[in-house]
Amino acid sequence: MKTPQFRLLVIRTTEIEQVLGFYQLLGVNFIEHRHGTGPMHFATKLDGLVFEIYPTKKPENVDRMTRLGFALPDLPGIVDRLRSHAIPIIEEPKPTDWGLRAIVNDPDGRVVELYALESTE
Repeated sequence: MKTPQFRLLVIRTTEIEQVLGFYQLLGVNFIEHRHGTGPMHFATKLDGLVFEIYPTKKPENVDRMTRLGFALPDLPGIVDRLRSHAIPIIEEPKPTDWGLRAIVNDPDGRVVELYALESTE
């Protein structure tokens, strides 16, 4: 039996520019996108997963409990970049059972785990 594949993650924010900028600091590149007559939003494809950021005017639509994780090619460098943009580092990079990991919050307060990308060379 084949296992399911995770294909779509949508987050909503009242602070679209700040949240978009945060994920761009991680190296995620978005394009503006619209489905038919739906709202303009930002989208990217990451290893088969579509990740979208939608604007909302209602703070209650922002899910601050969603926890995200990204594997990054230069974890120490990205943590330094985040720090230089005044992004609070909740947990500095340290070894864990899952590899080198840091923890930060995005501008909406979501916990974002950052891992060192394992080399496949």
